[in-house]
Amino acid sequence: MMMKLEIIEINNQIYTLKDINSKIYKIQFEFQDINLKLNKGDYINISEKLLDNKNEEYSNYYVFGTLNNKYGRREPTSDDLIYITTNSKIIKLKRLYG
Repeated sequence: MMMKLEIIEINNQIYTLKDINSKIYKIQFEFQDINLKLNKGDYINISEKLLDNKNEEYSNYYVFGTLNNKYGRREPTSDDLIYITTNSKIIKLKRLYG
């Protein structure tokens, strides 16, 4: 299941995000292959599993890139995808490994 998180602060690559219940998450994101500056008030839709510290794939540092990036899975699962909403534009990215 995807969670919609609002960006409330960006400090270098560390994003402070808030869900609809006002729960706060601090996650370091690295975005490759895109030339886009995210801003406060933009949204990141991410799998709940990647936010759950009991999940074996949990981290507080994630790297995402375009769907054709060779360092991601060829057939990404829904847990490997995020959707960024900025300026009425939705960008789909996949998780990169290695």
